[in-house]
Amino acid sequence: MPSSYQEFVDRLNKSGLISENDLLSIEESLSPERKKKQDALALSLELIRLKKITPYQAEVLSGGSVGPLVLGNYILLDKLGEGGMGQVFKAEHRRMERVVAVKVLTGDLTKDDKSLHRFQREVKAVAKLSHPNIVTAHDADEAGGVHFLVMEYVEGRDLSYVVKKNGPLTVRQALNVTLQAAQALEYAHSNGIFHRDIKPSNLLVDSKGTLKLLDLGLARVEATGYLGLGSLAVDQQTQSELTGAGAVMGTIAYMAPEQAINAKNADQRSDIYSLGCTMYFLLTGKPPYTGQSPMEVLVNHRDAPIPSLSAAVADAPADLDTVFRTMLAKKPVERYQSVSDLIAALHGLQIEDRAPVGAGMPLPAAGLLGSGSDSGSRVKLPSDSGRGVATAVAAEVGSKPSDTEAGRSLQTTQPDRIARPAAPVPTRKRLVPIAAAAAAVIALVAGGLYFSGILPRGGSADRTPGSDGTGGGKSATTPAVASAANPIRVGVLHSRTGTMAISERAVIDATLLAIDKLNEKGGVLGRRVEPIVEDGASDWPTFADRARKLITQDKVCTIFGCWTSASRKTVRPVFEEYDHLLFYPVQYEGLEQSPNIVYTGAAPNQQIIPAIKWCVAFLNKKRLFLVGSDYVFPRSANAIVKDEAAALGAQIVGEEYVLLGSSDVAEIVRKIMEVQPDAIINTINGDFVAFSVCSAWPASRRT
Repeated sequence: MPSSYQEFVDRLNKSGLISENDLLSIEESLSPERKKKQDALALSLELIRLKKITPYQAEVLSGGSVGPLVLGNYILLDKLGEGGMGQVFKAEHRRMERVVAVKVLTGDLTKDDKSLHRFQREVKAVAKLSHPNIVTAHDADEAGGVHFLVMEYVEGRDLSYVVKKNGPLTVRQALNVTLQAAQALEYAHSNGIFHRDIKPSNLLVDSKGTLKLLDLGLARVEATGYLGLGSLAVDQQTQSELTGAGAVMGTIAYMAPEQAINAKNADQRSDIYSLGCTMYFLLTGKPPYTGQSPMEVLVNHRDAPIPSLSAAVADAPADLDTVFRTMLAKKPVERYQSVSDLIAALHGLQIEDRAPVGAGMPLPAAGLLGSGSDSGSRVKLPSDSGRGVATAVAAEVGSKPSDTEAGRSLQTTQPDRIARPAAPVPTRKRLVPIAAAAAAVIALVAGGLYFSGILPRGGSADRTPGSDGTGGGKSATTPAVASAANPIRVGVLHSRTGTMAISERAVIDATLLAIDKLNEKGGVLGRRVEPIVEDGASDWPTFADRARKLITQDKVCTIFGCWTSASRKTVRPVFEEYDHLLFYPVQYEGLEQSPNIVYTGAAPNQQIIPAIKWCVAFLNKKRLFLVGSDYVFPRSANAIVKDEAAALGAQIVGEEYVLLGSSDVAEIVRKIMEVQPDAIINTINGDFVAFSVCSAWPASRRT
């Protein structure tokens, strides 16, 4: 946050994002208490609510982030991604109000004259291209010493993301996008431009199924210090495949052998080779050549036999394998000599219903950007539509590399499908809250399937096929046995072991009981809901690993899980990376939002703030002692408590934290007894601490 309210206002006025009159009017709308306190956070939240500024702009204005707000005629709305080559922003032209993607060259590269000259020369070349399958370059400029390229902003997904999330494409889908990419390359080659970095993450598919080729002509040349701006979706896998300084440029997993020897050797036939490698990835989920090191991958491109596409893809016709082998011929002279030749070969292929593969065949957007009808339990998330490449950037940059792209197989563990956690048989006293919680969880499970796209809008878990009068199904009120075929998999991710198990085992029981009840009523649209339980083990990194496994290996459609805010914050990047859905079951500290998390618990204004007001105003408890576990939620919650207590005239007489799982609380109890507070605000979690506090407290003081 800024050091003062006035500093925030000064930065806002200087930015030109809002007029002074509008700002004064908004300041006047704040509550008297907020105006008196000159609360910069309250002002920024109000500006965001009124759509006067964006969250990114608020973060920069508050001093919490370093970044530009305006570049020439472009107002930066959001930061989409960041890599070694620079930053990518979503922006809007001041006068035209056109939304664009702005890629900014990093500061170090702008200091090198040769790098700048090459950047400008490449930009001019790209600006001459206009093709429906190539992302358009709108502008290139310099403002305040910052060099930037303005590109078309496309609502869509790159194919690396699509395959990573939904699995390999069908043969028809893969050939369709390959053909579109080939048409883009044919046009670029006719204008004397070779891409030199064809790969899945440089191929973007929009909601209509149209492919867009990204970053044409911008390659990475580390020997001169110049780094092309790369694709809009630059993930760690892509970064790990980039070559060492002064060696080669491009992406090793998709690079032609001659390009690896000398980038100057790369021509249209090198792009054809890379497109062949890309097609193999689209059909199999992995590149054709892998290895334990970049050098081993390069050697395999040169020496290893060309893999059989027919052997890797069951329904790949023999003539497609022939086309693929020609694209990946080791010697350029043995490949198609032009992309036009390749396009002719693709047009000549016949697949499935023996219909020719044509350029005009529409690519089903739902099959790529969503789940497709043949994707098993994988369903289309609500955010699969309407999210631009912007979100893909944020998810991809800095993400963990895909194991399939890296050519490694994940270590598989047998998932706990419907096995219940090992625990003592619940007593009747324990079953009461579990049953009550299960009633709420039934609604959450149904809601999770609704938002995941399995339940139709207006439908219910009790519906069975034909219950709407269109067929011979049972009525909605008639119990039916859920079909075991094609089950709907959902993840249950909580701590079955460790200090948090005392809290989370009951949530597991409630979730499984809710799923049992759904299945007893016929499941969801006749399909059984299959829970896959994973143990977070009260360890935040384990939560992230287990979430990734549930999404990528078990292919669950949604996950119900996490208890602590620390576990939630650890898994959040995973859910955003894969655009998956998490239902979070308990209260939280607020101060966070994600399109991939449904926060079902109370926020501070629903629980903490009313509790403090009641404690101070109605119970007349003015001297408060704060004690909590040492992680995100207790510290954030207590910051809110202190702010609210100060506004109410109460005093915080002590604040102490203890590590999760620790039993060393005697000193905390001593301090509490010493200051004699009117009330203790307790945000302790876990098993050992709760027991230890009770044990350490003198029996004469227990009430």
